[in-house]
Amino acid sequence: MWTATGRDVLPRAELEAKLTRDPELFLVIELGGEAVAMTMKTFDGRRGWILRLAVHPAHRRKGVAARLVDELESRFRQLDCPRANLLVMPDNAAGLQFWQSRGYLPLPDVLCSKSMLAGRS
Repeated sequence: MWTATGRDVLPRAELEAKLTRDPELFLVIELGGEAVAMTMKTFDGRRGWILRLAVHPAHRRKGVAARLVDELESRFRQLDCPRANLLVMPDNAAGLQFWQSRGYLPLPDVLCSKSMLAGRS
């Protein structure tokens, strides 16, 4: 799925850890036994985070992503999550347009990141 969408492939260990931590926030849509869309989210008790959303190119513009977002927002509400955040890659104009059409607005925050893998032996 990730390869078909042109984004980084997530390591199997990362996917398994996510499924173990909060499986109710990992959604997959299947058609004919094939995964055509998926999304990973997390909730830290304060904010919901949409970590990934991918729709296979052959199934885009058919409402699949909207269905996933509707369901994930419902699940966030069930967790009493007051706000959901997400990141959009700067080169993903279609993604940004999709999220804005769903009411997600860009903020002037500065993203800071640090790898926790550095220095591991």
